[in-house]
Amino acid sequence: MRWLAGATFAVAVGGGFLGCGGGSHLTSRAGDRVVARVGSETITQVTLRHWMGILSPTHQVPDPPRYKRCVQLEQRQGSPANEAGRRRDCEEEYLALRKRTLGFLITLSWVKGTAASKDHGAPPANGRVAQATAMQTGVALAGGGPDDIRLLEQAEAAIAWLRAGVVHRTKEITANQVGRVYARNIRSREHREKRSFNIVEQLSGPSEARKLMATLRRLGKGIGSLIAHQKPGPPVAIHEIRERPPHLRTQPVVWRAIFSAQPRVLVGPVPLFEHYAILEVLHVVAAHRPSFADMTKTIKSRLKAAHETRALNDFARTWRTQWIRRTQCAPDVVIEQCRDYRGTPASEYPSTARVIVEGIRRAYSR
Repeated sequence: MRWLAGATFAVAVGGGFLGCGGGSHLTSRAGDRVVARVGSETITQVTLRHWMGILSPTHQVPDPPRYKRCVQLEQRQGSPANEAGRRRDCEEEYLALRKRTLGFLITLSWVKGTAASKDHGAPPANGRVAQATAMQTGVALAGGGPDDIRLLEQAEAAIAWLRAGVVHRTKEITANQVGRVYARNIRSREHREKRSFNIVEQLSGPSEARKLMATLRRLGKGIGSLIAHQKPGPPVAIHEIRERPPHLRTQPVVWRAIFSAQPRVLVGPVPLFEHYAILEVLHVVAAHRPSFADMTKTIKSRLKAAHETRALNDFARTWRTQWIRRTQCAPDVVIEQCRDYRGTPASEYPSTARVIVEGIRRAYSR
């Protein structure tokens, strides 16, 4: 579930999404420890524990500090480690799950803050997901409820809305841009002439080559008939070749003969190394290159996708940096999305906010 480790961008849907008093699990409760603050929003220990249970692959959370139940479960499952090793494994599992879950909740708080900003216009009123039934089943099994389902439905609609806004602001692809890409890459799109042919090699001399050609012409046969009826024995090397055979590439005389011959016409004798050959071209595919008109749609589509990806990455990078400055975490739970984090920042950013929704779906469909 690496999708929780590095937040991407998303945005809330209006009308109480993640809002206080609306059944949200980001609401502070009396006596509940606050583990993170994002602007004026708080994430509490109860909230964190709740979502750890939902996002855990088994929907079970290791029990710190002694991890008694987790150690017993590890033992029943046949872990080869001793008790200290099993406890260490449980602790690592707990810390990793807590880190991923806190990152997820911080991202949702960033979502709420983005939705409240006037810079992004009015979000849609409602959002539904295609896998609502599967998600409801997963939430129920994990101990979640309608609020959790609604949160995820709204998050998906929000992500789509914000992504659409970023994409909408990208500039249209111009004919000049398409033309430059076409001119720069058209040579790689050119298709050289291709010829398939049969060839009889290792003929002892011109007379043997002419005799074989005369026999084939008298019978009205091509070299292919020899291939079909060739008997084992000292070979007259006969090959059916559709692309340049390596041993002929260095023989310009043969090569010129192949590319000057008419299809279905015997050609020879042709010098080949110390011997002679006859050949027959079977099929010719003419050289061609795609026209500008043929390539315009493809080039435009690829340029558009590249520009959108760049815009989404740029937005995600800026959005992440701005919200990290507003995110403070308790000292014992500091992760990369907290301003208190002192480790190496991520060098890569997701290209689309769909990553988070797909991660949510995977978590709920387990």
